Formats: sequence, C-alpha cells, structure tokens
Amino acid sequence: MNETTNVELTSQQRDILLRGLRFVRSSVTMGVGEQRLDDEIRDGQVAAIDVLSQRLQDNPAEAAKVS
Repeated sequence: MNETTNVELTSQQRDILLRGLRFVRSSVTMGVGEQRLDDEIRDGQVAAIDVLSQRLQDNPAEAAKVS
C-alpha cells in the first residue's frame, strides 16, 4: 500500500482511535462477526493493526499526522 492520508487529530481523538483499534484487533483475533479467517490472513490483519497502533503510541508529537 503506497497511498498515504494525513489526518489532524487531537490527543482525545487519538485516544479514541487507539481504543477502537484495540477493539478491532480483538474482533479480528477472535473472528467476531464474520466467518473464521484463514490464519495467515488474520495474522496479516492483526499485524497491520499493531503497526498503526504502535505508530500512534510511539510518536504523540506526530499524532496529528496519521499516514
């Protein structure tokens, strides 16, 4: 994926987004709301969610620019 999007976020919005990502990660891991995903697909989705979450957590000064 080469396309990026910049989004301005307040710290409160960033926290909401992080909470939402934790919820999405849990639902992907447990396969909630859909047919059970192939382990490889599920692991890829969880890894992508983890990368985004980590970017938001590691760099709060840059949290206003989510790519």
